[in-house]
Amino acid sequence: MPEEIRVFIGSASEDLPIVEVVRASLKRVKNATIVPKSWTEDDIRTPSGMFLDDLIREASENDLGIFVLGPSDMVDSRGILQPAPRDNVIFELGLFMSQLGRERIVVLAPTWRTKLKIFSDLVGFNAISYPLPKGKKVATIPKDELKMILSDACRKIKNRVLRAGVRTVVWGRGPKSVNAVGGKMEEFIRGLDLSSSRKVQNLALDMEHTWDLLYGEILANPSAHDVHVQVLMIDHRSEAIRMVASASVSQKIAARSEKQIVGDCRHNAAALSKRNIIFECRAYSEVPTFHGFLFNDMLLFSFCNIEDGRLWAKRTPYLQLEEPSARSRDEAANYFIGTFRNWFEHRWTTARSIWPEIRT
Repeated sequence: MPEEIRVFIGSASEDLPIVEVVRASLKRVKNATIVPKSWTEDDIRTPSGMFLDDLIREASENDLGIFVLGPSDMVDSRGILQPAPRDNVIFELGLFMSQLGRERIVVLAPTWRTKLKIFSDLVGFNAISYPLPKGKKVATIPKDELKMILSDACRKIKNRVLRAGVRTVVWGRGPKSVNAVGGKMEEFIRGLDLSSSRKVQNLALDMEHTWDLLYGEILANPSAHDVHVQVLMIDHRSEAIRMVASASVSQKIAARSEKQIVGDCRHNAAALSKRNIIFECRAYSEVPTFHGFLFNDMLLFSFCNIEDGRLWAKRTPYLQLEEPSARSRDEAANYFIGTFRNWFEHRWTTARSIWPEIRT
């Protein structure tokens, strides 16, 4: 069975009849599985959420975006009154273009679009046109007549969609260093509703900067609750790591971090239990080759460099990758996230426990 090509269709409410014709046309394609979705569909909007957040999610999950630029409003520009597309449609077009790239954006506009007032940045955009009679409102055109008007445009849209196909998710640029991961962690804590599970797995190094980050954003943050945090850090007792340790991957710093983690967790044990924060930390003895964070299904990871036989991990930038909502969407994303998770769990089983403390 062919993979689904997911298509988002944006428009002003006045142009919804056009959206429905385009949507129905894409659904009838026989040699591919195209899933067109209108901005009006209920499953786009998160209950009690911001529609902007929903649009950002849709931009990352769809393969193409189709935007209908109709004469929805009249604007006065430099003394000239012109028909113009709705501002929010232009905004959505730009949002999707930033995520998908210009080649995966389809603009549908009337043949007389040169009379439309649009941003100068979009002038020359290769739009697909349709012969809408000037001055005639879409809502007044009978459905069968509208199908005829849009027939050639629908054919061109179908060809564009089939030619583009399923988008391969590319690596995203993540934070430039561990100190910048806090923003991602804050988004993760704030972005999930009360019923969502929150799990953070951190494959760390000596925890020189990471502990302050985790402590400030999760453990000492009164608004954070129902979070399970697992941390693997280098073992300051490991002979293998001692042979390659350096100023940026230091066993001395790891020993100091371990002491601080135990002290902070003892001091905050009651508060963490009250907010249902589960924190676990262990130390691994293998030489690290990569490190990072897994926030549920979003991965930030980076590699440790090695120079002259010594590890180097000062200000290492992160790559960001998110697991597709459907597991078949991108094999690379599934592979790297799954492999990180498997390596983490493998090391977890053999690592030395730091917290909770093992009473002897």
